Amino acid sequence: MNSDRKIRVRINVSASGDLAVLAAQGAGTKIILDHINLFPSGGANVLSLKSGSDVIADYALGASQGYTYDNTTPYNEVECGDNEAFNLTLGSATLVTGFALFRVIGEY
Repeated sequence: MNSDRKIRVRINVSASGDLAVLAAQGAGTKIILDHINLFPSGGANVLSLKSGSDVIADYALGASQGYTYDNTTPYNEVECGDNEAFNLTLGSATLVTGFALFRVIGEY
């Protein structure tokens, strides 16, 4: 069956390194990021959005500088590979809060 499934995930992390935001959804499926709000409290941080271990985008944020991504066009999609998790990497151990909205497409 081909369809889209929507998932909302709260983000509340403070450890540096790779952090799983949304686990892989199974063979033949892809995760598409539709919206994300991130707010690092305190010091500056480098955030990396990842499909599995592949970096999709890097953002250097200043102290208490938020980040928002909103998918407004199908030509600007942030998409994970087949059966890959969506991960967030923090460059330093700073509390990061927010939420993300995803679509899962494919067979399931």
